[in-house]
Amino acid sequence: MIRAAFCLVAGASLLAACGEAKRDARAPAPIDPAVAEALADPLMTDPDLAMQNDTGAAIVIAGVDSAALSPIDRDEAAVAAAREAAARLVGRTPPVAPDPASDDLRALRASVTAAQIAKASGLVRHDCAAKLVASARWAAVLRDPLRPYPRSAVETAAGADGPGCALRVVRVKTPVPLEDVLSFHAARLRAAGYAVRHGADGEDHVLRASKGGGGFLLYLRKGADGLTTADLVAVD
Repeated sequence: MIRAAFCLVAGASLLAACGEAKRDARAPAPIDPAVAEALADPLMTDPDLAMQNDTGAAIVIAGVDSAALSPIDRDEAAVAAAREAAARLVGRTPPVAPDPASDDLRALRASVTAAQIAKASGLVRHDCAAKLVASARWAAVLRDPLRPYPRSAVETAAGADGPGCALRVVRVKTPVPLEDVLSFHAARLRAAGYAVRHGADGEDHVLRASKGGGGFLLYLRKGADGLTTADLVAVD
C-alpha cells in the first residue's frame, strides 16, 4: 500500500529532481519515495477513468486503487505540521474566505471519475474532459497558487495537455479541518490576483476562481472517514 504525501515544491523542480536522480543514483531523493515512485510510473489511460474499477485503469497512485492507500496520519502533530507549512505561505492567520452564496453542488457531489468532476466543474468542454490521462505526476505539476493544502495526501490525479485543453484534476485528503483549507486556498488565490467566489450547499463548499483565460475550482467536503476531501480542477 502506498500513500503519496504532497510536497510543497515547484512541479518543474520535482520532475527535474526525478530526472537528476536517474542520472546520478547517489543523489538523495528530494521528495517522498512514494511520490517519486508514483511520478515515475507510466501513464494510464481510460476514457472514463473509473476510480473504482480495477479492470478499467483506475485513477491510482503507483498502481494501487485509492481505497487501498495507507491510512493518513491524522494525529495532532500531523495537523500542526500541516498548519505550520500553510502559515509559511499565507501568514499566521489567513483571511477567512468570503461568506458563501447558495450554490447547487449536486453534480459535483455525484461525480466519481475525474472526467465527471471536470464536466461538473463547468470549466471545460466535455470533449476535453474525455481526453484526461491518469497519472500521479499531474498532481506534481500543479503550479502556484493552485497546489493543494500542505501535506495533503494525493488520492487521484489526471490531466490533459493539448490545443484548447490544458486540464488538471486532482483529489487530495487532509486531516486539517475544512475551514482551514478553505481559508488557505481563498487567500492564495486572491493574493495571486484571481477573482474568487465562495459557494456552499449544506456542509459542502466550493471556490470558483478565474484569472485571464484560466479557471480553477475547489470542491471541499468532509468525508465519511472524517478527513477533509478536496477536488481541484485547474484549466489554463
